[in-house]
Amino acid sequence: MNIQKTNEGYLISNPWSRFSGIGLLIFGLIWTSFSSFFLYMTNSQLKGNFSPLDLLFIIVPGFFILIGIGLLYTALGNILNKTKLLLSEDELLISNGPIPFFNKKRIWKNQVQQIFIIDSAKQNSKGVLPAYLNQDGQRQYLFGQTFSLPNPCFLTLEEARTLEELIEDFWGIQDAPIKDELPKYSTRKELPNFLEEAETQRENSPQSFSDLQKLLKARPNSILTDFNQDGLFLVKSWYSPIGYLLLAFGLIWTSITGSFSFFLFQIYLEQPHSITLFAIAFLMIFVGIGLWLLRRALINLVNSSQFQLNTDFFSLRHRPLRAGRKIHIPIQDIEYWDFVEEKVVNNTKNGTSISYIYPISVQLRNGERQQLFDASLLSISQEESEYLVQVFNSALQQVRGNEQEF
Repeated sequence: MNIQKTNEGYLISNPWSRFSGIGLLIFGLIWTSFSSFFLYMTNSQLKGNFSPLDLLFIIVPGFFILIGIGLLYTALGNILNKTKLLLSEDELLISNGPIPFFNKKRIWKNQVQQIFIIDSAKQNSKGVLPAYLNQDGQRQYLFGQTFSLPNPCFLTLEEARTLEELIEDFWGIQDAPIKDELPKYSTRKELPNFLEEAETQRENSPQSFSDLQKLLKARPNSILTDFNQDGLFLVKSWYSPIGYLLLAFGLIWTSITGSFSFFLFQIYLEQPHSITLFAIAFLMIFVGIGLWLLRRALINLVNSSQFQLNTDFFSLRHRPLRAGRKIHIPIQDIEYWDFVEEKVVNNTKNGTSISYIYPISVQLRNGERQQLFDASLLSISQEESEYLVQVFNSALQQVRGNEQEF
């Protein structure tokens, strides 16, 4: 990020992701070339005599070629474009170029209450997103949004904070904490030690057991808790709205690539040729990607993790689709549960982005430590991890102390 002082204020410019653009350019060239080759083969096979049904095999490759052109355009944007912010006493003007991509955005000083940074992982991307509160208390993305999705930000966390401080200082905005804002301190608070007694856990933890329970019960699709004669049951849903997008995209992707493969197979049966066979094999890779997208979509839409703890064992299963290994541990082998905060550092061409995950582990009496699931794959918040750990440890003490019968 480059910052220049001007007569009116500041000019901030930041290049997009050239490294990603080069990769996307190579992929786009392969995609477009293959789609064009398929369209050429189709026209050669039909030789101008085709039925209305055969139009599908001309329209679909043409659609794929358009996607390839879009990929190439996006790649060139990532390689050549810069985001420019012109900060003056009254306004902030944001533009992108030289390749047209997003509309210019003008933010007036009197519209802004606070500038802050949020984690863009909540928008299913890496890095950070600068945002601001308008005079109505509504959150707006600093770089704007397209189709209700925030426009990408190519700043690192440090650069985003520098931008935030620059705007606040220049416009005289007093910084105040905002919900979901990334913390401004570099060191994280230590998490509670779950080796202590249950009462000590509740006193030392950032949020009390009852507060966590109220918080999570208020969340849709979070954690359900149930006690009955068979023990303690907890269900954590992995529902995410991104599943609908993956499902739609996966269905389109798989149907188109599957149609291509079937059409080429028909051609191969009529006129066997090694090039056609190679094209079919290459297309099957894309079919496999589509099937993986569909599976991932179903995991995001219908899957859940089911925890059970009783006087005999602790178990964990992921249903209906397997998204991790099953766990079944005799209760006498368990020492305690806890979770840790792990920093995930992603190195990119434009810098480093940092995020945090909160995997839950069970400590066994033989000294082994077993992680319950991959927190980077099945995301779980700090509050949810803390809630589950406190429930498990409290129930374990009740089982051993015979304080409560399940």
